Parts: sequence; structure tokens; C-alpha cells
Amino acid sequence: DEIEQTTHQLTQLFSHCQQLLSVIQQGVRHGSNPKETHLAQNVVRSVASSLQALSTNFRSSQTTYCKRLQSREEHSNKFFHVPFYVEDTQLSPDRFGGDHHLEMEDQLFLEDNTEMVQVREREINNILRSITELNTIFKDIANMVAEQGTVLDRIDYNLDTVQTRVQQGLQQLQKADTYQKKNHKMMCILVMAASTIILIILLFAFKL
Repeated sequence: DEIEQTTHQLTQLFSHCQQLLSVIQQGVRHGSNPKETHLAQNVVRSVASSLQALSTNFRSSQTTYCKRLQSREEHSNKFFHVPFYVEDTQLSPDRFGGDHHLEMEDQLFLEDNTEMVQVREREINNILRSITELNTIFKDIANMVAEQGTVLDRIDYNLDTVQTRVQQGLQQLQKADTYQKKNHKMMCILVMAASTIILIILLFAFKL
């Protein structure tokens, strides 16, 4: 019962999360603010990817548990077809009372195991039904991831274009800075040359 309740609760949580993502996705489609739209798209993609991974893990755990239950049921069925005791051809009067007691115990054992098998069958059916519901949720989430992935691909392309333009602008600035430094050096050389010529002229003038 506990496993059945937990499975039902988890399935409901997955369904609720998928519905919330659908609401956010509808808001993204009708959003007017580009920045908020991009942010919401990133949120939907991130949450949908995480939810998809959790859903896959949960379905895998359910499948493994179902296989174990089915394996136990098969072993139980094989056990039911085996006689609980072998009849002896030489029966003594003392064994009749013991045989009757064994038959009562065997009957109780069969009833307990029959009830156990029914419980397992119910658990398997509930888990299989939950897996079917999760398949539908999983498809919706996968569509969200694919759709948001296409949108983010366009955003990544725009970012790459902007980055390329920024790099080109940086290269132009570096070239301009190099050219400016060369001009600055040339100006210093010219100033120093002019100063030297003036000093030489003044030196000759004072000597004369």
C-alpha cells in the first residue's frame, strides 16, 4: 500500500509540474518584454530538462520493481504446483492425524499466498498504469525541451554574432592604439630633433 501511494503521489507531482511548465510556456509565447521572455525560456528549458531526467529515472525504477514482482509471482506459481508432501505407500494409523493437520496448514498457507499474489498483481497493474501516464507526461516534456532548444539555438546564434562583432571592434581598437603609439613616438622624435637643432644654433650663436 505504501509503495502504491508513493507511486500515485509521484505521478501526480510529475503531472502538476508539467502543467506548471505549460502555463509558463504559454506566458512566454504571449510575452511582450524580450528580456523576460528570454529568461522564461531559459527557465522552462532548465526545469524541463531536470524533470525529464527525473521522469526517466522514475520510470526505470518502476520497470525494475515490476520485473521483480513478476519474477516473485512466477516463483510462487511454480511452488504452488509442487506437492507439499509426498504420499507414502505404507501409511500407519498414527499418520492420519498428522496428515489432517498438514492439510489445514497447507490450506492456510495457500490462502495467504493467494492473497499475497493478488496484492502483487494489483501493485503491478497500478505501476503499469502510472508508467503509461508518465509516458504521456514524458512526451510533453520532451516537446518542451525540443521547442525551447530551438529558441535557445537562435539566442546562441545571436550571441555568437555579437561576440564576433565585439572581437572585430576590439581588433580595430588595438590597431588604432598601435597606430596612435607610433604617431606619439614619431612626434617625440621630431620634438627632440627640433630641440637639438635649436640648441646647436644657440650654441653657435653664443660662441660667435
